[in-house]
Amino acid sequence: MKKEGTNSITYSISNTKGVQSPMFMFNTLYDTDFGIINLIKKSYINDERINQDFYTKNNTIRKMVLSLYNRNKKNPLYLILKDNYSDQAKSLYDELIKTHYSDILDCSCYTGLYYLARALKISQDISSYIFCLNDDEVNIISKEESLKGIMIITKKNILSHISEINQFYFKSLYDDKYTELLSESLIQKSIYIEDYSFNFDKENKIIIDDYVNNLIKNRCFFNYINAYDINKLIDKGEISNGNRENSQ
Repeated sequence: MKKEGTNSITYSISNTKGVQSPMFMFNTLYDTDFGIINLIKKSYINDERINQDFYTKNNTIRKMVLSLYNRNKKNPLYLILKDNYSDQAKSLYDELIKTHYSDILDCSCYTGLYYLARALKISQDISSYIFCLNDDEVNIISKEESLKGIMIITKKNILSHISEINQFYFKSLYDDKYTELLSESLIQKSIYIEDYSFNFDKENKIIIDDYVNNLIKNRCFFNYINAYDINKLIDKGEISNGNRENSQ
């Protein structure tokens, strides 16, 4: 469900007003959750644990992305596992990330924020940063002609650049590796969270864990931002994955 309210922000190629020295977490630009279910479709569709009805119903890139965008559980595998295998969602997710991450990246698609980052790069008026957790993510960004010139930040150099960055864009905050690494160091910064339903409780408040508490204690400011243009998803807008395939 798309979040609406005074803190809901949509940026686009023609609307970058208010963006100031942003840093995007890698997974805000590339939908790795889509990469997981796309990889399973391509390589593991006949696994007995997989509910093939999901793929029959969501038979285009656009439909799969929309299902992921509207889901209530953070782990995307709950969408495609049969009910009697749902207790394996976490262990299977961890296994896929550990052993098939490069394949997941190859099967991932661009998010709406990818196009914002690209627009900022084209404008050359704003210094932007992308935070990568590992070499696989660095390699993906390094090969993107559209993002060349945006500074790549890693665990090795993040602390030396935090003072230069005003806005930090996260896919999620709780149970998140990016938040775990950064939460103690971000003080009075603007935090933007993508508006997936799983980021919010029933009262539409941000779900909190110890790392989010660090951000609160450090007097950070919270907003949420659209991960995709929902109208384009519903209206059959174009979405690209790593192989530049378009939605149908």
